[in-house]
Amino acid sequence: MLLELQNLSYSWESQSHPLFHHLTLTFPKGWTGIVGANGCGKSTLLSLIAQEFLPEEGHIRSPGMVYLCPQRTDAMPSDLPELLSYPDAHAGRLISQLHLEGDWPWRWDSLSHGERKRAQIATALYQSPEVLLADEPTNHLDADASHQLRNALSAYPGIGLLVSHDRYLLDSLCDQVLFFDQRGCQLRPGNYSSGKREAEKEHKGALKSHQRALHHLKRLEKEHQRRSTLASQSKKRSSKRGIARKDHDAKEKIDRARLSGSDASAGRAKAQLDHRIKKAQEHLQNTTGGKKEGRIRIHGLPIQGDAVLHLPQGQIPLGDQSWLDWKELFIGPKERVALMGANGSGKSSLFRHLFHPIPCPHSFIIPQEIQGQDERHFLEHASQWSKEEKGRIFSRVERLGSDPLRLLSSPYPSPGEIKKLFLSWGLEKNPALIAMDEPTNHLDLPSIEKLEEALEQFTGALLLVSHDHSFLQRLCQTHWTIEQKMPKRAHVICERN
Repeated sequence: MLLELQNLSYSWESQSHPLFHHLTLTFPKGWTGIVGANGCGKSTLLSLIAQEFLPEEGHIRSPGMVYLCPQRTDAMPSDLPELLSYPDAHAGRLISQLHLEGDWPWRWDSLSHGERKRAQIATALYQSPEVLLADEPTNHLDADASHQLRNALSAYPGIGLLVSHDRYLLDSLCDQVLFFDQRGCQLRPGNYSSGKREAEKEHKGALKSHQRALHHLKRLEKEHQRRSTLASQSKKRSSKRGIARKDHDAKEKIDRARLSGSDASAGRAKAQLDHRIKKAQEHLQNTTGGKKEGRIRIHGLPIQGDAVLHLPQGQIPLGDQSWLDWKELFIGPKERVALMGANGSGKSSLFRHLFHPIPCPHSFIIPQEIQGQDERHFLEHASQWSKEEKGRIFSRVERLGSDPLRLLSSPYPSPGEIKKLFLSWGLEKNPALIAMDEPTNHLDLPSIEKLEEALEQFTGALLLVSHDHSFLQRLCQTHWTIEQKMPKRAHVICERN
């Protein structure tokens, strides 16, 4: 049983370069990871395999049913109600394994994105497709839910393609990984970590080759300059201009030099060197020295006073007759707060309550998802930025590893690209407080590291909602943890280091 891609080509109408050109790949049973920068074409490849898009050239041979589990969680899977009716033992195992609840179809809008993602994966597995395409399946999931998901996916017996930035999931599931980079894509055996080590080894070799080629070209150019000087001197010596009309001895010496060709040898050597330099330049273009990306610097707005955000004691409903309460909460001008809790505990509800209906002054807020109409409005707004504003914002987007011009020209920019653009735009405000709900969702691994560096240097206050513990550990000293105190009631516990 194989999934085969033969000479596949595809490009967006608004882009001059094809996304894929004569791509030929074979995927056997088991899981294949797909990794690369935001916007490189990972999700588009899944859409082509699922026949949501049609290739310009080539064809796809599938052994049977193909099911695409998308990255976004906006829409409820149409077969969720059937799954939750317990039609068979397979459905019962999935419901139990991924902790689904029977009333989820009727309160989909109130579910956390983590709960939606579990429902999405369960319905995909319930269909038992021959080919399962999973796009960022661990987005929004806490540690327990991610563990449950890994167990469920590891039992899948068909051909699985996994687009993910979750290193642990890629290492746990995958027998091979397809790496996208600036040069194209390459399928490597083994899990993500082994493939990454091999790619880094090859990259170091390419850098050495590039440096050798550059050194060789510089040496030839230096020799070219020396021989150009000699050729110029020879030309002057072979000229009779300036010699007296009756100075026959001097004219005879020049004629003998021209006849022997000794003075012209420098000119011939220079011409030969021109050809060698052209070859060296072509060789240099075929090597890569890697792209150096600068850091993103965020300057916080200085705020006078003890707090940039203050929330008096209170409580909010969570939508299923349960409540979340807290004692007085505040964030100091330079405080860094991590908001933590299990999926569905109320993190995003509290996050929204903090900034709605009146946003905190001098704050920049990034929601967990920028969806539908909001995304379209933002992209329309981006097209109207001034030239100077675009220059600054696009520079930040590039430092996060995406091409901003390609992003704006694409009819379907990825969620990761949208998040990078939105973040880069918000930093124009030099906020006193940056609040981010699941900031690492949808971002590729290099972008997460760049974001960590930038936020680490930020001089203002931070509020971060995340399941990425290494991300929070590096950046935050204060923890707001949501804990279940009794049935239908949770409480926010504040701990400061």
